[in-house]
Amino acid sequence: MSREEESFIKLISEYINRDNVDIYNNINWEKILELAMLHNLGGIIYASIQDKDICTDESVLNKFKTLFMSTINYTTIQEITAGKLIDLLNNNKIRHILFKGAALRRYYPDKELRTMGDVDIVIDSENQQEVHRILIENGFKFDELNSHRNVRNYEKSGVCFEIHTKMVEKNLFEDIDYVKYFENNFENTNLVNKYTYEFKHEYHLVYLIVHMAKHFKNGGCGVRMFLDIAVFIKKIYKELDLNYVVKELEKLNLREFFERVMTLCNIWFNLDIFPCENGISKSDLEVIAKYVIDGGVFGYNNRNVDAIRIGENNENILKRLINLIKIIFPSYENMEQRYTWAGDMPKYLMPLCWIRLWWFRAFVNKENSLKRIRLALENNEDAKKHTELINMVGLHKE
Repeated sequence: MSREEESFIKLISEYINRDNVDIYNNINWEKILELAMLHNLGGIIYASIQDKDICTDESVLNKFKTLFMSTINYTTIQEITAGKLIDLLNNNKIRHILFKGAALRRYYPDKELRTMGDVDIVIDSENQQEVHRILIENGFKFDELNSHRNVRNYEKSGVCFEIHTKMVEKNLFEDIDYVKYFENNFENTNLVNKYTYEFKHEYHLVYLIVHMAKHFKNGGCGVRMFLDIAVFIKKIYKELDLNYVVKELEKLNLREFFERVMTLCNIWFNLDIFPCENGISKSDLEVIAKYVIDGGVFGYNNRNVDAIRIGENNENILKRLINLIKIIFPSYENMEQRYTWAGDMPKYLMPLCWIRLWWFRAFVNKENSLKRIRLALENNEDAKKHTELINMVGLHKE
């Protein structure tokens, strides 16, 4: 990593550990600012530097302060709007679970600085239509085209909500049923208030690792996901049955991945909580760290994600072409799950669904589909690097 990248990580570590760290002199603060914006961590970086004289570039410092204030402003709006939604669910006796950022933010030193793209909530599948009715009647806008059968998206006051009936919709490996593992969600919760629940620590941590692995397989993940793991484990460590978590992740073929994640968390954020039995070379660790930092919040920054997703760890052009055809002409099952507007349509209407899908991609998302197809078929460096990365982080099949 560069001096600026190392300093960026150290400043995040200083924030969560409330200690002073030494960073390089004469670093380029514009690059630190770029990294903070890339990973949506500008508020946290400002919290680390605001009372110090380490950033002498007044212009950059003011930009950090603006990020800090805008972060607090937006997360406050998120909290208020989410509170209204939660009140609606409680008043209508609909049980629900807060998870991911909506639950993790309270473990941060300042919950207002844990940014969220959207607020994630789980409900029972039988309540999906009732929740839809309640939200629409109370001014929430339904984002139909971006909603799935099991994940519906709503928006109000500029805040996005994902209302899940399933937490996992697709298996990471064909021989392990991740979807079934996360079916009985309410059996693994604690009641917080009225009809509001949160997951038990162990179950939530297992899910976070599965979710992280999904992002890695689809292109990568950013520093914030590692930060979430570090902050969460640091706060709950005395209550956490870590042996149980490791055994569950072993069942899901994710123990090695968890060890890689914890190795990086320990180095970056000074945890030393889960020393890994299976070591990893320093050079491989540096490659993983660089990949995470370069990828941005969700790991997609400046990467040919289409080529990565159809590659499936092989360079055979025919197999990649077959995978691409599956994306252009999704299966009946895929369409039913992926798009709420597909509903329970008869199979003979599939061509009409494909036409609507292509229209959506071309005119709503405004994708350059032909360019994406060409890039996806390229046997480029991004796909090769990603295949190597998947093996390094332990997401290969045994």
